[in-house]
This record gives sequence, C-alpha cells and structure tokens, in this order.
Amino acid sequence: MQPLTLASPVTALTGITIGKNVKRIGVGAFRNCSKLKFVKFADSTVGLTIADEAFYGCSVMEKIQLPGRLTEIGANAFASCRKLASLTIPEGVTHIGSGAFATCSVLTEISLPKSLTAMDLNEKGEFTIFAACPKLEKITVASDSANFVAIENVLYQRTDKPVLDADGNKVLDADGKETTENVLSTLLFCPQRKAGSTTVTVPDTVTNVAANAFYYNQVVTEIRLVCPSGVSVKIRLLRLEHPKNALFPMDATVLGMTISSTV
Repeated sequence: MQPLTLASPVTALTGITIGKNVKRIGVGAFRNCSKLKFVKFADSTVGLTIADEAFYGCSVMEKIQLPGRLTEIGANAFASCRKLASLTIPEGVTHIGSGAFATCSVLTEISLPKSLTAMDLNEKGEFTIFAACPKLEKITVASDSANFVAIENVLYQRTDKPVLDADGNKVLDADGKETTENVLSTLLFCPQRKAGSTTVTVPDTVTNVAANAFYYNQVVTEIRLVCPSGVSVKIRLLRLEHPKNALFPMDATVLGMTISSTV
C-alpha cells in the first residue's frame, strides 16, 4: 500500500475517511486544506503513521479522533490547525515529532499515552511540539508512563539513572548489575496558560530545563528550584513573557546550586 499523498492542496475538500489499508499519510498530504473540517479513520488493525506536515494548516478542522492503530506523529503534522480545541493521543503512539501541534490557537488540553517514548526537539534543541498555543492549559499523561509525567500541568521527562551510595559509587544488585531508579530528569514544557498554581516547583531530581520550556508563558509568576546542594541545573532559553517574574537571574547561585540560563 502506497502512502496517502496529495500532489497539491485540494482546497474544496471538507472531509475525508482514511481507508483501513492505509499505512502512512504522507508528507504534506493535506497541507493547507483550508476547508477540511473532519477526518475519519476506518476501523483497522493495520499500523498507521502520520508524516511531517500531513495536516499542516487545516485551519477549520475543529476535532479529530486519532485511531488506536496510530504509532507515530511527524513534525508539524497538525501545526496551524487553528480551530483544534482538544486532542487525545491514543495508546500505541510511541513518537511525536517537533512542532507537531505548534500554533494551534485554540488548543486548551492534550492527553498523552503510556506508550509514548519520544518527543522530539527541533534542530535548535528547542521543545516546540506545543509552541505558540496561547490557550493551552492542561497536559495529562497516563499515570503508569515510564517516560513522561505531568505535574500540575507541567510536562517532565523521566529517565533511568544509576543508584549511588553515600560515597558516590554505583550500587550493584546480587548479580553484579547496576541498579537504577526512574526519576524526573528534564522539565520539557509549561503551557502558556497553565491551569492551577502560578508557581512551578521543580522536583529535586531535575537536572535540565528544555529550551523554550516557558516560552511566552502568560500565568507563571514564580519558578522554584528545589535541588540538593552541588547539583548543577542547566536552564536554556526560558523565554518568559515577563522575564522579571522569574525567581532566578542569569548565572546565579540559588540555594547552593549553580544555575546557568539564557533569557
């Protein structure tokens, strides 16, 4: 089965049903189909991927129920879908490309599955999957995910790290293998209109904050870093709408931690 691809935008297209045998919706397949309001997916067990920019600029599409057979969402796949208000990523999706839902102007909430293992940064190392979504308030993640978690609507990445003893040596199990623990390691993203508290308290296991994590945030007034003394926390490009509200200045030492940042 060849990927579904349109050579050029069909501007009169208002709806489409993706057939049960389609395995891939190709790059830019429905790009700038400005009248496309609905997309349906025929029941199927055939795996499906949505390639880069597949639905880019479908500016009147208000909702889409992604199928359970979906495994991958490409870069900018739904970017500039300016009427898409909410979205649930189904269980089975493992990978979301950079900018996948960027500039979705009325997107207010999104739900991520346990199966998700990778969320790409862009070529500049910035987290842009939900960039320029000015109404985004809520992010939820399946409670049993080993890779991501949302705490008070702030998205974090989890990673396995070695367990160390009091002397800083790796702890081994009875078979001589390194023991690990699954911890929050990176603050990936805070929605522009984050629901709940206006203070973000970063857990003490976090050692990195992704570039653009607080890009044009409209509600956060304080960021608190709670980390053990001596832990280096890397903070890059925290572009707050009101940088003066940030708790920390550039290259400051707070609570015994060295913090490097570019604002």
